[in-house]
Amino acid sequence: MEIAEAYNKEYKKYLEKACSFPSLSREADQLLKTWIPVIDYYEKIKNEKTINFEEIYGVLSKTKSLKEKTENLKQKVELETIFD
Repeated sequence: MEIAEAYNKEYKKYLEKACSFPSLSREADQLLKTWIPVIDYYEKIKNEKTINFEEIYGVLSKTKSLKEKTENLKQKVELETIFD
């Protein structure tokens, strides 16, 4: 759940802002396409009483480097906004 909280509190705004920069929009779009199903899954398991290990494995494989890649994009956005 920690990764979902990080997305909602911080990463979402940086990804949305990155979409407004032509040099970062493609990277942000790719990350968003990975984040959205991950966040959807975390929302789903809040209400589920059973565990589907195949689904969990799929989500974990997507999140493997997701946070690191998003941190890198966040730094690029911060650099872009310096000159804004």
